[in-house]
Amino acid sequence: MPLVSRLRRWIALIAGLVGGLVIVQPGFGDFSLGYVFVLASCLFSSGSRICAKKLSSTDSPLVCSAYVAMLQTPFSLIFASFVWTTPSLVQIGAFAVIGMMVAAAQYLTVESFRSAEIGAIESFNYIRLIWASLIGYFAFAEVSGLNTWIGAGIIVGATTFIARREARARSAAAISGRPS
Repeated sequence: MPLVSRLRRWIALIAGLVGGLVIVQPGFGDFSLGYVFVLASCLFSSGSRICAKKLSSTDSPLVCSAYVAMLQTPFSLIFASFVWTTPSLVQIGAFAVIGMMVAAAQYLTVESFRSAEIGAIESFNYIRLIWASLIGYFAFAEVSGLNTWIGAGIIVGATTFIARREARARSAAAISGRPS
């Protein structure tokens, strides 16, 4: 399945990015090295997702997820070796839960790549900002500011637009008998 880019989808993706920028407010506060790490993470994550999309056409989601685990572990061990401390039993349990959630997320991401175009799927990643705000509030008593909710509204609007547009395109394709 070729990676098809449509103008309306690109506009919605850019709107989602603008929503994220409204939340982060770059330039209106103290600059932190964390911003650099987040941008680098986005770059590497994008590359990983493109590779997963390509592999999903030839390998099962389980195999793709196994590749990630096998390749990620040695690289993580290199960086962890500089700051390693033996984890407690509670931490080992937390790591196990995190590992299961990450494995499930990776599997489901690859499965979604097999079923739809990457541009349609990736727009839903902006919803993570909303989840982060809710988790921040309930788990850490962090209150999100007005800009967070304005940005979240933009993100939800952009994501809803793409989801509705894709659903209409699939319906029209099914009615006309052509592939979506």
